[in-house]
Amino acid sequence: MSNSMISLCYLQIIPPAEHLMLGITPDLVRLSVGVEDVDYLIADVGQALSWTINGWNSASTGVASGDSE
Repeated sequence: MSNSMISLCYLQIIPPAEHLMLGITPDLVRLSVGVEDVDYLIADVGQALSWTINGWNSASTGVASGDSE
């Protein structure tokens, strides 16, 4: 599997005051894809969402917050 490459360079050159005018909100998620395998992308996004919802440690161990082992 390849590694994800994360880049926020473009947003850094736009003044923050212009973000909302361009439709760039704090909760916006932009996903740019190339030639990656579809199943890999789905798994990668699913893992990121799991980390966001359940916390980093529970996602890596497979145990959700509040679940018993």
